[in-house]
Amino acid sequence: MNALLQRLVSPLKKRKWFAGRYRMIRRLGTGGMADVWLAKRDDGRPVAIKRILGHLDDDASVRLCFRDEARLGQMLNHPNLVRQLDHGYVGDAPYITFEYIDGMSLRQLAELAHGAGTTLPMGLCLRLVAETAEALDHAHKACDADGMPLNLVHRDISPDNILIDESGTAHLADFGVARADCNQRITANGSLCGKLAYMGPQQASAEQVDHRADQFSLAVVLF
Repeated sequence: MNALLQRLVSPLKKRKWFAGRYRMIRRLGTGGMADVWLAKRDDGRPVAIKRILGHLDDDASVRLCFRDEARLGQMLNHPNLVRQLDHGYVGDAPYITFEYIDGMSLRQLAELAHGAGTTLPMGLCLRLVAETAEALDHAHKACDADGMPLNLVHRDISPDNILIDESGTAHLADFGVARADCNQRITANGSLCGKLAYMGPQQASAEQVDHRADQFSLAVVLF
């Protein structure tokens, strides 16, 4: 009887673990290509896990985006960037593990202020944008292992991708549509990446862009 019970219960226990070391807690959000989950490592540390949406598992373009994002994450390290901790596969499906920022996005913070009938203080806005600019400067100047510039452009600077921790520090997130010289996936001509409301005219016209596109988008965020 005990042996039968063990056989029935063991598969249920295994389902709770992801990649053999993460316990999935709850979904934090869903985008066009992936969802992000709050999870805990086997040592109890909270992390955020980004996974391809199930119906896109076989999409080669999406899989290349994930590989590019994981590769870039290994070359970026700044206190105002959401830090990549791990990446790998479960079966054939890739995932990326990030540090968990316990807080809210800049959009959520602004909406919270709006709901309370007020606006964010100018000093806070300037500091959060300045911290994000520091993170961007690091990303724009980043080089590969051979010292060659990545010529990285984030291409999705928006209040949704600026996360604020409990201490009030800003962390830039989501390099999922970033362009860099080391990318395996090449964005097709005429394709738009990012959120239209924050794009500069060149990016909105699907032209070739450089770091100035991110600076324009960050200025729109501040505005």
